[in-house]
Order: sequence, then C-alpha cells, then structure tokens
Amino acid sequence: MQKEYNGKTVFIVLNWEGWKDTVECLESIFQVQFLNYQVVVVDNNSKDNSIEKIKEWAKGKIPVQSKYLTYTPDCKPISYAEVGLQDHSAENARLILMKLPANIGFARGNNAGIRYALLHLKSDHIMILNNDTVIYRDSLMQLIDVFKNDPNIGLVGPKIIDYFTGIHWQGVAYKRLSVMDNILYFTPLMKLVAKTPIGRINLVKGETPLKVYGIAGCCMLFRTKVLEEIGMFDETTFLGWEEYIIAEKLLNKGYSTYVVPKATILHKVARDTVKIEPVEKTIIFMKSEIYFQKQYLKWPFYKRAIIKLVRLLIFVVGSLAIASYRRNLARLIKVLFEREN
Repeated sequence: MQKEYNGKTVFIVLNWEGWKDTVECLESIFQVQFLNYQVVVVDNNSKDNSIEKIKEWAKGKIPVQSKYLTYTPDCKPISYAEVGLQDHSAENARLILMKLPANIGFARGNNAGIRYALLHLKSDHIMILNNDTVIYRDSLMQLIDVFKNDPNIGLVGPKIIDYFTGIHWQGVAYKRLSVMDNILYFTPLMKLVAKTPIGRINLVKGETPLKVYGIAGCCMLFRTKVLEEIGMFDETTFLGWEEYIIAEKLLNKGYSTYVVPKATILHKVARDTVKIEPVEKTIIFMKSEIYFQKQYLKWPFYKRAIIKLVRLLIFVVGSLAIASYRRNLARLIKVLFEREN
C-alpha cells in the first residue's frame, strides 16, 4: 500500500537511447510507497524513438519485463506531458517528458530537468536517478526519514546492488579523495583490486545511516533548497566526477552527506557509458578528472602530475594488448598532457 508524506519529491531521470531501461526504472518509481511525487524524464536527443516508447509505456501499451518487478497494468495510463524548459503547462502531470535538441551530457542534461523542477514544480526533495536503476518500494521513505535527523543534511543516497549479480559492489567515499584513492579506484587498476579487501573497503557496512564524503551519482536525493543553493551540477563536465564535484560543493557550504544502508537500489552499472567507444569514454572521464582535481580539490601540480604519469604508464601498457588504445595512443597522451585552462 502506498503512503503519503507531507512533502513532495521530484525524480529526474536522464535518458539517452535507453528506453527499455528507462521504462523499467519508471515502473519501479511508480510503485514507490508515496503518492506525492512527479517524474521528469530528460531525453538527451535519443535516436531510438525513446520518447514515443516511454509514452506507449505510460499508456499501458508496453508491459515491463523485469525479474525484480511485477508489472502493474491497473495503474496505467499515467498522465504525461511533453514540455520545453519554459513550459509550465505540465504542472499537474505525473510524468513530464523533455527532449533536448542535442546530447549535452550528464551534468547539463540533469540540470535541464532540475531547472524545470525549480521553475515549475514546487518540491521539498529532488532525486537524481539513473535510468539504468530499479528503486525498491520503500527506499524513498528510508532516504527521506534521514533528513529529519539534521537540517544540515543536504544529500542522501542508498546502498547499491548490482542488477545482474545481486552483489553489493558500488560503495561510497568515506573521506576526501587522496592521490592514492584516485589511482586505486579511478583508473583501470581498480579491476586488479576490485575483489580484494582494498577494493571492497568503501562498500557500505551495517544498517545505520552514516555520514560520508560522497555517494554514487546513480541515485542522489537532495533537499531542493540545498541543490538550488549549491548551483546544481557543474556543466563544465560532460560525463564523470559529477558526484565528487557535488561533494565538494556541499562541503564548502557546510552541508553533510549520508549513505542509508536500508535504502536499496539495483544498478545496471554504466549502461549508458558502454555505448561510448572505450577510448572516447576514457578521454571524456579524464578531462573531467583533471578539471575536478584542479578546480575543486585544488591539488598542486605535482599531485596531478603523479596521476598523469600513472595514466601514461597504463596507456602505454594497455596499447600493447588493446588495439583501440594502440591506434589512439598519441591522442590519449596529447589529451593527458594538454595545457590546463
């Protein structure tokens, strides 16, 4: 049975050529234990007819096949509206669809949905939820309850389970990142340590909500006023490091972040990024990494240089085994050592 709460939540779901994942995500959202919420789907200029497919789902014409959900045709149709950023005609629609004219990335795409929510949808909380996730029915309630503990809590996030294996794999950052953290957890070296105690040290333990530095970007529940105050996502980045930029913004404003182990979501792990050619994805993430280190962590040159040299070694070794890296080695090195703005 669904429950109401005194506030209101707006979900922002970013879609890029992944409507099958998106409708499964939406199906899970519309089964949560609250009635007082709206969902904004922002489409990053998909070419797979995503918006039309999502509308068909909302009409009850596309049943969702999922090993975690029971499709509920009795709650269809779901009222929806297609809007632009300045269009407020969808204030009462439960599902709001916004198609962007170009793929503008994670930060700018989510910001488009956030701006719409701030302009036209009064809410107490805004959840950024990846389209390749499934949220458990009671997770939103578990997350919102933590906000009641402290007015300085600006962001909360759940425990994340791998959709395909059922294993808890994606952890949190308990403390501000160090050079060693960056090398171990944010380079291909992570694949070597993932199943070791070092690789699992950041997994969520226990059942008590815990104050942390940063949480995974696939599910982030903000107080709306806090998200507005910190200026949303930094649009300099196209993809990668958004959650740690948010961590720094919250830290600088005196707000805290909590992980809530009893709240759980399933994540299909980088479903969108696998659509990007590996070298291109590496370059995109690397540019975001360099920007974050310089602009937010304020690391001196020697710290950034250590990570650049580690990446250089990885690229050279990787090029011996991976053809795409071999073909693009010169380009990777050029981007790695190009002049920083």
